[in-house]
Amino acid sequence: MGMFDTVVFQKSIVCKCGKKLESTQVKHFDNILNVYKTGDIVQGAPVFAVLIDSTYCDNCEYRGDIYITIAYGLYLGVFESYVDAKRKMEDFSMEDILKFYNTFQTKTVNHHNADKVFMVNLIDYFENSKSDMEPHFSMFSEYFKDTQTPLEAVKNYLQKDKIKDAIVQAYDEKCEFDISYEMQEGYAIIHNPIIEKLLSSKYLFKLVQLKYEDGSIGEESMLETHGELNENTILDRVQEWLDVRGLRLQVILTL
Repeated sequence: MGMFDTVVFQKSIVCKCGKKLESTQVKHFDNILNVYKTGDIVQGAPVFAVLIDSTYCDNCEYRGDIYITIAYGLYLGVFESYVDAKRKMEDFSMEDILKFYNTFQTKTVNHHNADKVFMVNLIDYFENSKSDMEPHFSMFSEYFKDTQTPLEAVKNYLQKDKIKDAIVQAYDEKCEFDISYEMQEGYAIIHNPIIEKLLSSKYLFKLVQLKYEDGSIGEESMLETHGELNENTILDRVQEWLDVRGLRLQVILTL
């Protein structure tokens, strides 16, 4: 059993089998066996974030996506829709903070240190002769995998924003991001002809439905979900992908 934190839902989530789910364990925070209820300061959380996780029903073994809302370092609850979770984060104000506690201590979290952390991991990986080992120690393992030199790893890392860069190039001064999709068995293919042409690719994203908890794909063009493959899930996951990368675009479906 891992040392994971627990978040208690602000209201029950009803599973497909009818069982009411009241909480779930998460790996996003400091993993010190804390139990967080709405309004609690979360140890190891970003100041503002919408984090994706999943519920698990021990009655029918069903998993479903949930979105955890953090604002000012506070846990505000979980939502089954990314859009609802994001709205909760954006609507939360300093006045709302006073409802939870009188003295608020600002927590400093650097959202822009990913490049620095990558370089530290890179040096540690190669200088300590870890290149002969599976790089599971790092959140950047996908960039180190099957590389023989630091330069190869850096090149892999720099490729991570190729879709974002293409979107910025194609959608300059626009506010809407148009997509279409087609359902397959176990996954959905998401299209945007403009971006596909820029990248010489057959699709923009492939949204894969995961059946197990540990199934991270690790490719920029791959999105994943534990929930149902439907239109709402597709809109949620693409919108989340854009928002995390600072792309101020509203996803819309084209005919």
